[in-house]
Amino acid sequence: MTSATAVLVTGADGFIGRALCTALAASGRQVKRAVRAAPAAPPGTVAVGELGPDTDWGAALEAT
Repeated sequence: MTSATAVLVTGADGFIGRALCTALAASGRQVKRAVRAAPAAPPGTVAVGELGPDTDWGAALEAT
């Protein structure tokens, strides 16, 4: 797969987000997980804080 298949999932630690990340990874997609807080975040997870108009998506959108 190419880097164009990478997917950023917000709410990745929620009920739907966890299932979506698992399904995307199983289909061969590169998954980057965005969560509000990540005290012990696994690789590929980035904490973005509270979501809103001032959310800084820079770290979440950087290539892995």
